[in-house]
Formats: sequence, C-alpha cells, structure tokens
Amino acid sequence: MLLLKELLMSTMNIKSMRKNKKGLLLCIISACLLQGHIAISQKTSKTPIMGWMSWNLCRENVNEKIIKDIADALVATGLKKAGYTLISIDDGWVGGRDMQNNLIANPEKFPNGMKALAEYVHSKGLKLGIYSSASQTTCLDLTGSYGFEQQDANRFADWGIDYLKYDWCGNVPENNPEELRIRNEAMSKAIANTKAPFAFAFWGGFSPEYWVRSLGNNWRIAYDIRDVWKSYHPQRKGILQAYEACIQLDKLAGPYGFNDPDMLVVGLYGTGKAGSAEGHTGGCTDIEYQTQMSLWCLMASPLFLSADIAKLNQTSLNILKNKEMISINQDTLCRQARRIIETNMYDVLIKPLADGDYALGLLNKSDDIIDVSLPFNSIGLIGDFMVKDVWRQRNSTSHLKSWKGEVMAHETVVLRLSKPVNRKKQSTVR
Repeated sequence: MLLLKELLMSTMNIKSMRKNKKGLLLCIISACLLQGHIAISQKTSKTPIMGWMSWNLCRENVNEKIIKDIADALVATGLKKAGYTLISIDDGWVGGRDMQNNLIANPEKFPNGMKALAEYVHSKGLKLGIYSSASQTTCLDLTGSYGFEQQDANRFADWGIDYLKYDWCGNVPENNPEELRIRNEAMSKAIANTKAPFAFAFWGGFSPEYWVRSLGNNWRIAYDIRDVWKSYHPQRKGILQAYEACIQLDKLAGPYGFNDPDMLVVGLYGTGKAGSAEGHTGGCTDIEYQTQMSLWCLMASPLFLSADIAKLNQTSLNILKNKEMISINQDTLCRQARRIIETNMYDVLIKPLADGDYALGLLNKSDDIIDVSLPFNSIGLIGDFMVKDVWRQRNSTSHLKSWKGEVMAHETVVLRLSKPVNRKKQSTVR
C-alpha cells in the first residue's frame, strides 16, 4: 500500500484528484498495473538467474527422461549447490492444444505430463522453466501463444512452472519493435494476473531501451550463440560477438532485470544439436570457455548451462563452479560491467561490487599472447589496492597501483580489487 500511495502522490496533485474522480480512478488503475509488474520481480531473483537450458544439447529431442537426468546430475555434480537451480525446457515440448484450447505436452516425449515433471524437479530442490513463442508457432513450427497469452500463462502456473522463455520466432513481423513490445507486454501482464506469477524472460531485440525493464527478469539481446569463438553466420553469434552485443547495453541492467547474451557453451566441445557452426568442429578451447564464464559473470548475465551435465569433465566443472566468479555474477549491487578501455587487441571492463570492491576484466580479443600494463588510475581507480587474480587464485603481497601481466590469446583475466581494510572507504571511481 505504501508503494501505491507513493505512485499516486507522484502522479497527480491531491487537490486535483479530489476534484477529478475519473482522473483518480485512472491513476489508481495505472498504479495497480505497475504494481503487477513489480510483483513478478518480487517473487523471482534479484540477481541473474542460474540454471540449465535444453536447446543447445537437445534441440527438438528434449524429453522427460533427459530433464529428470539433468535434475539428478545437477544435484550429483554439486552444480545445484553452486547456484544452478533452474532447468528450462526449450522449444520442442508442446503437443498442440486440447478441445478447450489448453496447451498439452507431447505425450510421447512427456508421457506423465508437465505437472508431474515439475513435481519431480521441485522434489530435487530445483525449479522448472518452459518455452513458448509470441507467435502462432515456435521456431520448430509448433504451437505458440499468440492470442492465448492469459490461457497459457494460467496453464503454466497450474503446472507449477517457475520460468517462461518467450521467443520471437515463427510467424512474426520482421524488424517491428512496436509489435515486439506489444506481444511481450501481453504475456507479461498475463503472468502477473495468474495465481502464482513466475519469472519471465523474453526476446528484447530492436532497441528495447524504453520498455524491457518493466516487463520481465531478463531479455535476449542477440541471435543464438554457437560453440565457437567467432561465427561467420549473419544470424548466429560466437562468444566474442555475443559479448560485443551485450557490453554496450550496461545501462539497461539492474536488480531483477538483466541483458541475456544467450547460454553458456562451456563443456559442449562441439556436441549437441547446436554445438558448433559453419564447419567449426570440436567446439571452443578451455581458455575460451573460461573467458565466456568470465564475461557473462562480469556482465551480470543469466548463467544457463547447455552441455550434458553428467558428462562434464573436471575442467568444465571447475570453470562453472568457481565460487568467486559466481559471487561476482550474483553480486547484490546488480551492476553490469562497463567497458572502460577498448582497443583492437584487448578490452578492460570494470564492475563495482556491493562491498566496495571492484571486479576488473582484461579480455584479450586477439589470436596472440599479449603483455598488459594497466595503471589503475588510468581507469578511474585512485589509490592502492589489494589485488586477487580470481582464476589463478593469487593474492597480491603488497598494495598495488597497477597490474602487469601476460594474457593468453582469447583469455580474460579477472581481478578483484579491494582497498586495505582501514582505508576501504577512500576508494572512488571517476
């Protein structure tokens, strides 16, 4: 009620409200609609969502057994404990509509239905996500949600779904930002109107600066990622290209709402239906996988695994379970890193953290090893710092005013900079 009162007070003068009952009513309705959007965020994660998504590994072959196996593997590998708690079923699950136009799961792929699957996933301490499209059809030409937004949202809520990925695929008007906003807004409102609102993630391309944050928890900002460093397909992104699309949108990110450059490809090694692209075999290198984890954590992006969890090697598990990288991603200040330095060879990123520290990223975009010498005052950090190399687990032995070191090709060095305890409050960024 306090929030509603504040909204009313800021919208119109009290005296004019008394004279204009119609205006007062419209103001109350508008405030309640905004309250509905806020309620979605209050029931979901303030920080970026972490989990697993089926598309890169399974594509149209997703089924009940795979989802249950992933749930078991998230628990067994310790990834659930590390924070990866959502399993999201992508395109390929739907089996059409029944006589009442309710969505149904494909009975061959999901013989026990979605409600029973949600109960199984929940019994493991995990959450279940599902997929639909803002069109009559999905990317795989299956049934979408256009015109059935409220009915489908109610259906998902009844099943116990915790997250909806809403695509811009199928029969949609090309390059029409207004139609994109309208369709996403329709589903966002439908979710807010359910008995159990759940997280909403949607396609937010085409310059969404003026509307994305009011509608959902995260939004895709680029085309599908592939298990490559660079893609040569105009509608696919490699790690470097997805990063480039995301890093420019730092002002959009904040608590309960984040830019999504798509899934982590860590551990795919070229496997799965969408593992590689354009004749590139074998996937990425471990250094490139580590860089993707680094950049996604610095950019406060959702962390969705996409490899077969049970088959991840120890190197991949170490990358994905690095506690300090995850803490940077999940930092409660919820700031996306800002690019401070951009050259043809390397970028420097800085992300303020809630405890007054800074996460610093040095990305080597080139194909060669480079030596970097970085005075901290050149990026607006004044004074001396205690420095920790997050991946190498090395602490500085003295107070430093700069960092100098070697950065491997396609590597991202991540440093956590802290002020000495008795001087921590002196830290400033220009």
